[in-house]
Amino acid sequence: MKQRGNSKPNRFWESKFFLLIGIIVVSFVGLNIYRVWSSNHAVNQEIDGLKNQIEIETQKNSDLSELIEYLNSSAYVEKKARMDLGLKKAGEKAVVVTDLNFDFNQDVNSKSAVNVAKTNVGKWWQYFFR
Repeated sequence: MKQRGNSKPNRFWESKFFLLIGIIVVSFVGLNIYRVWSSNHAVNQEIDGLKNQIEIETQKNSDLSELIEYLNSSAYVEKKARMDLGLKKAGEKAVVVTDLNFDFNQDVNSKSAVNVAKTNVGKWWQYFFR
């Protein structure tokens, strides 16, 4: 025979209501775990992006430091003085070339016309024997 005192608690654990409550609790916990994992993944991606940004900015910073070092050097000051201000060192003589009547385009065009007129055999002949 069945004992009624023991059967009531056993019925609760085996009931459909307990199963429904269990499914809801497991679903709620699983959903929260997914949300935490998703936000953690997004934070890790942002951290990686910021690390890459730090590397880029560090490289830019070192490039700018080198540029500042060059701009503060005496070689840069001398170059600027020569180019922009027209200054020269003691003992140097400045030479100014005026009215240069040489057409660079005409010389290039005449050479290309000669090369176009030659055949491939003629070019090889010139390469080996002239």
